Amino acid sequence: MDNSNSDYSRFLSILSLCKKAGKLAFGFDTVKSEIIKGSTDRAFASKELSPKTLKELAFVCKQYGAELIVVPVSVNEIWFSVSKPTGVLAVRDEGLSLLLKGSVPEIKEDIAQ
Repeated sequence: MDNSNSDYSRFLSILSLCKKAGKLAFGFDTVKSEIIKGSTDRAFASKELSPKTLKELAFVCKQYGAELIVVPVSVNEIWFSVSKPTGVLAVRDEGLSLLLKGSVPEIKEDIAQ
């Protein structure tokens, strides 16, 4: 891991909090289902997703008006944080989802706009 890991420790901590609160959805099929049901309007994806999976997730998000956020954290970092080896996540709580989004350094400016 490089020194950017510290930039994402807040993201991983909030991810863990979402899991403890029972508001975290894991895996492509589950996240897709949550987006279709309208339980979430934001999906988070690991930088390690295959191009095919990322393309499919982007298509689902676009089709249902959900935002896709690719986070430069590994599947292993997510696994360590939430005890699930997954690269696709969603939060079923708008406040927690926005908090998680705000913890990603590259997109903080987008939130303010």
